[in-house]
Order: sequence, then structure tokens, then C-alpha cells
Amino acid sequence: MGKQDTNNIYQLLEDLGGDSKAERSVLEELMQWLPCMTLEKFVDDFRRVNDMIIEEEEEEEEEEEEEEEEEAKPRLVRFEDGRWQFLNNQNV
Repeated sequence: MGKQDTNNIYQLLEDLGGDSKAERSVLEELMQWLPCMTLEKFVDDFRRVNDMIIEEEEEEEEEEEEEEEEEAKPRLVRFEDGRWQFLNNQNV
């Protein structure tokens, strides 16, 4: 988006009164025009740039890290009774 494009949006906001009602109106209309993927990418990027991680995402990241750590642990196995067994009692 070029400088002229942003100036046009700011001018539109000013023409509508320049208040939060005008901003909301333009924002709602813009969301209807933009593709869903563009909006999702924008929100994700905005949150990342502004360090705005949702608690659920933090919990998911922690769970993924724990799973990765668990998977990275060396596992001792033995073949017994016709099947492989992990020594930590997880059967395959």
C-alpha cells in the first residue's frame, strides 16, 4: 500500500467525522472487502510483532515443547513375547 493509498483512507476517516464511529465503520467495511486469509495473516502478524500471544497459544506451545522433549528422549526397548517393549512400559 502506497502513501497515497493510506492518505485516501485517512481522508475517508476525516470525511466521516474522524471519530471512533468513523474508524469502526471503515474497519467493518474493509473487513468485508478483504479476503479471509489476508485478515488472518494480518492478525497473526500484528500479534507477533506486538508480542500479543493468546494464553491458549502459549499453552499449546508449551504442550508441543513437552511432547518434543519427550520424543527426543532416548528409549530403551527389548523384544519380548513376540513384540517390542519400551522399558518405560510403553508397548509397541
